[in-house]
Amino acid sequence: MLDNSARPARLRPLVLVLCAVLSVVCADGRALNAQEHWGDPGAYVYRVETLQAAPGRMFDLMDLYRSYFDALEAVGEERPMWMRHSQGDQWDIMIVYPIGTMAEYFSEARVSARIRLADREAEMNRITGWREDLFVRGPGLDAVRAAYDGAGLFHIEMFVGLPGKRDELLTQRRMENQYYTNIGERGNATFVRIAGAEFDAFTIGFYNDLKDYADTGDAVSTEQDADAQAAAGFTPGEIGLYLRTLLLRHHDTLAVSIPE
Repeated sequence: MLDNSARPARLRPLVLVLCAVLSVVCADGRALNAQEHWGDPGAYVYRVETLQAAPGRMFDLMDLYRSYFDALEAVGEERPMWMRHSQGDQWDIMIVYPIGTMAEYFSEARVSARIRLADREAEMNRITGWREDLFVRGPGLDAVRAAYDGAGLFHIEMFVGLPGKRDELLTQRRMENQYYTNIGERGNATFVRIAGAEFDAFTIGFYNDLKDYADTGDAVSTEQDADAQAAAGFTPGEIGLYLRTLLLRHHDTLAVSIPE
């Protein structure tokens, strides 16, 4: 476990620096661009399901989910977004269900509509080896779906924060996204736990492919990088070290899109 007292002196004022930067942006009256400010989780609620297929049943399970997504749309639900594990964490598939608000999702009308799909869910359960659910709030659906539709590769980081450090963990996520904004790169969509699995927050980075992921930041000039670091108040190396003073556990996964 990292000793927070050993944190380099330059890291200690980072929270204050970030607050000042964000205050300037808001006071300037400019609208916050959703994709530039992924680090500010909104009020839109998602249900996130991670699962493993029963041995040898991966393709069968994906086919069942495709049919289930069609059925969800038919009863008035938003079509889920999903991705398949490539390397990293234990799950095979992550499914992001857009639900709006908890009150709407558990309203009598929507619950009754989903109950009509119970037979389909039972069929999927029979060939699912393991699953976990997490309800989160995150950026608005339009921005998330636009990023998802244009991506072929996803970088997912899932965090369990140390006690007393969970709010600071979200601040760190905003810091990193502010740096990305300063160098003209895309940030990571941030989602914050409401209920369910152990993770306090997770982020998704959206990329075209593995080359696009690997090339992130390569085109940044030395002067541009220096200006971005000065504006944000930290270097990329410092922000990574700072993150690790806040975490109990950290799961890192690359995933790919699944053909509809």
